[in-house]
Amino acid sequence: MEPGKTAVATEGSVTISPVSPAATNPETNASPDLSGLTREQLEARIKTLTDSLASANAETEAFRQKWEALKLEEEALGLKP
Repeated sequence: MEPGKTAVATEGSVTISPVSPAATNPETNASPDLSGLTREQLEARIKTLTDSLASANAETEAFRQKWEALKLEEEALGLKP
């Protein structure tokens, strides 16, 4: 994969999209100032982050299950030493 790109996999496909430089550079990836946000805006951000985390966890579990199935298939075919 090219530097500066990220892969997002979904059922049956992979999407490669650009990553912002701030996301990959720890010096510029400082916490944003949230002091000016309203309670509603903060709650909306929390919901977005929670939803994103839940999605990432579900995707991780799907890949783990696929990996386990592939390992079993490999073993059944006698390809594993």
